[in-house]
Amino acid sequence: MTAEQVEELRRQIAELSEQLEVAEQRLSRLQITRETMDEILGDGTEVDDQHTRTAGSDSGNDPKRTVPQHVSVRLAGALEAFNGWNVGS
Repeated sequence: MTAEQVEELRRQIAELSEQLEVAEQRLSRLQITRETMDEILGDGTEVDDQHTRTAGSDSGNDPKRTVPQHVSVRLAGALEAFNGWNVGS
């Protein structure tokens, strides 16, 4: 192995270290976001099948994509509140 190869490996390690740091920061922010969303949306109540609907449709055919009704109501309320804000004024 030559000195040039060693230097190239060091450069690659430095580049990968930077990429790793960025990825770890993004992961940390995603974890914080998930925890925040769980706090906002997850009130801990049990929801039976009659109070769920399929995300993105009213058919309810895809059991993997069901959303508790209280989540939909909260999201709609959040959107309504957001639309009332005077952002940028």
